[in-house]
Amino acid sequence: MRSNSRVAAGSPTVRAMAILVATLLLIAAMAAAGAGAQRLLASDGEIADLTLLGEGATQGMSVQGGTPTIANVVFDGTDRPFSDICFETECGGSLALEGADAHVIGNLFLEGGEVGLHAEGTAIIEDNVFEGGPHIYLESIGPDVVVRGNRISGTLNRGIGLSSPGDPVIEGNHVSPAEGVSIRVGQNTGAEGYEPTIRGNTIEGADYGIEVTEGGAPSIEGNTFHGSNVAIQATLATSNITGDTLTDNNTGLSLGSEDHTVTGNSITGGRTGIVTTGGSAQLSGNTVEGASDRGIAIGGDATALLRDNRACGNGENLWVADAANPDIDDSNEIC
Repeated sequence: MRSNSRVAAGSPTVRAMAILVATLLLIAAMAAAGAGAQRLLASDGEIADLTLLGEGATQGMSVQGGTPTIANVVFDGTDRPFSDICFETECGGSLALEGADAHVIGNLFLEGGEVGLHAEGTAIIEDNVFEGGPHIYLESIGPDVVVRGNRISGTLNRGIGLSSPGDPVIEGNHVSPAEGVSIRVGQNTGAEGYEPTIRGNTIEGADYGIEVTEGGAPSIEGNTFHGSNVAIQATLATSNITGDTLTDNNTGLSLGSEDHTVTGNSITGGRTGIVTTGGSAQLSGNTVEGASDRGIAIGGDATALLRDNRACGNGENLWVADAANPDIDDSNEIC
């Protein structure tokens, strides 16, 4: 078994390499023309103890079909991180999974491009570390996709992006981007069916912790948010937000004109706890304390339903716009 191999991605001197892991043999055909992308064609097996070093902008690694396990690989500087100044077609990626049923576990992605799931592929992406730009992009997915236990820091636009209809599970990740969005759901194309379960994640220091856009209908359960500008923003979308803990975010929940179910969340500190600008959100069993401005704000022409909520110790515990017509009964504790 060869271990700790180092390959310069894009180097014209590298043509082919065979790695033996236990009893599994994987032949990686490396085309060195142009940017020298490494393409792993439909093969079963495991890649382990390998370092890919980028030389400028490269295509990283592409896996087409098969059921590969990719483990303990270091992707160092393979392609460019996604940011506002480029698009996916220009930025490329560190690892592209195209139609594969892959297990990506225990890898280290440094200062490079995305891990992308394409062509209705399925994957379990777990226990990886992303530092300095790389992120996870679910562009076209099949069933049973799981993104779990990853640590993602220093991204320039998003940590995890779902731009494909489907119902993946995104759980137990720790996401702290340098800027942008930790987890983004939906796409402004009119398509529907973006229905992930997002649970048990820790999100810190984001512009937007979870951003739900058009077509999104996620279940957001038991996550922890701290120090973001907006912990959860849901516009042109519906959502089920249950049992989350939000601490010292500038705004806790920012809900647009669609219908939302918001139950049993704890919101502490920051400037505004919950704001809804329209629609008929159902708020029940939530606690909002210590917001410097407004605890619960019902704006626009919202017809929100409030039951069993507690808003105390905020600058203004409950604010209702003149055009709004919420249903607020005596079960709420508004101090």
